[in-house]
Amino acid sequence: MNNISVNLAREIVKSFPRLPYNDWLKVISSVANSFNLNESLYILDSMQNEKPNEIQNKIEKRLKSISIATLLYYAKLYNFDFKEYYSRNKSELTDKFKNTSTYKFNQIQQTARKTYLGINIPKRDKLIYRFSDTAIQTTINEFISSGYDIIDLMTYANDLNLQSKTRLLRLAINENFKNKEIPDGNKNHYSKNFKNVLYDIPELINIIKSGFAFITCNLKNDSDSRVKNNWFGSDCFCIDIDGNLPLENGLNMELTQTASLIYTSFNHTEQKNRYRILFKLPFLIENENDYINILNKFIAYYNADKQCNDVVRLWFGNENAKIIDIENGLIYD
Repeated sequence: MNNISVNLAREIVKSFPRLPYNDWLKVISSVANSFNLNESLYILDSMQNEKPNEIQNKIEKRLKSISIATLLYYAKLYNFDFKEYYSRNKSELTDKFKNTSTYKFNQIQQTARKTYLGINIPKRDKLIYRFSDTAIQTTINEFISSGYDIIDLMTYANDLNLQSKTRLLRLAINENFKNKEIPDGNKNHYSKNFKNVLYDIPELINIIKSGFAFITCNLKNDSDSRVKNNWFGSDCFCIDIDGNLPLENGLNMELTQTASLIYTSFNHTEQKNRYRILFKLPFLIENENDYINILNKFIAYYNADKQCNDVVRLWFGNENAKIIDIENGLIYD
C-alpha cells in the first residue's frame, strides 16, 4: 500500500539538493517502486538528467528492494518540512481518509453512542496506535519527527484495517523505583524523573514486572514532574483493590470484562488480595473533572481505594506480580 500522494512525493524530491549518485539512484527506485511510470516521471522531473532519458532508463533498471520508506528517510535527512506542506495541503489527506470505510464506521459509532458514563463523546477520540504495516508506521514516525500533529495522523490513518493496528496508552514511567523502594534513596523520584511514553499492554507489563513505577497519563510539555498541573489528559486509568474484594470475585464482576489488565501489588497475599485493574478509555479525556467522575464511578462499583481519583496517582510495579492480561488472554506468574 502506497501511503503518500504524488504531490507530496514530488515536493519532497524538489526539495533535495544535487544528490550523490547512489542516493540519487535510491530515490528514483523508491519512487518507481511506489508509483506508476507516468507518476514517477512527474515526481522526478526536477532531478537532473546527465544523459537523455536517463531517469526513465534508471526507472526501468531500478533497485527492486527499495520502498517508499527510503524517500521518507531522505526527506528527513534533508529537513523536508512536512508540517508546512500539510498546512498548505491538509484537504489532500482529509478528503482521502474521509472516503474510507473505517472512517465512516467511526462516524456511525459516534452518532450511535453520544455519551460515555455521562460524558459527551468528542468528535475525535484522539487515541494513538502503532501500525503493523512497516511503511505506514515509518511514514507516521517521519511526520511526527517533523512536528506534525500525532492526533491528525491517527485520524488520517483510519483507512487501515482495524486488525493492523495496536492501541497505545499515554503513560509516564519512572525507572528509579524497584517495587515500592527507591534503591538510591532519593525521595525526589516520587515527583521527578518521569518520562512520557506510548506503550501497548505487553510493554506496560514489562514495566510492571521490572518493578518500575508509572502514571496513567502523559505530562505536559514532556515535563518530568508528577504534579497535577502537568496532567495532560488520560486515555486509561487504574483502580486499587486493597484487600476487601477477593481476586476471583473481582474477575467475575461485569465491568472487569471490559478491563485490559490486572496485576497484584507488592503487599498482596493469599489471605488479603491486593491488586490493580487497568481500564482503557474509549477516547482521550482532557477535562480533569470528567476524568475524576469516571474514576469515582469505578471506585464506587468496586469499593476500591478512594485515593485512586488522583489524576497523577503513582502506581508501583511489582517484580513478583501475578498479571492477568485480559485483553490477550495471558497470565504471568
